[in-house]
Amino acid sequence: MSIEPGTYRIHTFSDYDRVIGVDPNGERRKPVVVAAPYFPPSASTWNVARGPDGLYVLSVGPDSAFDVGDKMFAEYGRLLFWRIEQYGHPYGFRIMKPDQDLGWCIPNSKPLTQVQLKEVSSGPGVGAFLFSFESVPDE
Repeated sequence: MSIEPGTYRIHTFSDYDRVIGVDPNGERRKPVVVAAPYFPPSASTWNVARGPDGLYVLSVGPDSAFDVGDKMFAEYGRLLFWRIEQYGHPYGFRIMKPDQDLGWCIPNSKPLTQVQLKEVSSGPGVGAFLFSFESVPDE
């Protein structure tokens, strides 16, 4: 199963009630975090667009996901491509840099926990690297 371009909520695999979003209180560079209950739905609604060579661009509103060191942010005007692959479970996906060495990782599913970028082979348990994509109908 592959991800088709569209609008999604990205859930933590370890706790499906938690979604990944961007902190609406952030400045220009917004942290990508486990959404807090008070976040508006728009702060956790991701656009997944197809890029070159089977890669994707992930964005919330006009802000695209990118990394600074080992932390994930979203910012207007950034364009970074990601590989999204099913892994080990029909609804489990890894979000990785194109070279597949580093992947999105969530150390826990507590609100406001920032998504990190870690080595996929040596990071924490496999569940920390897995996410579920829930399709959001167009309004």
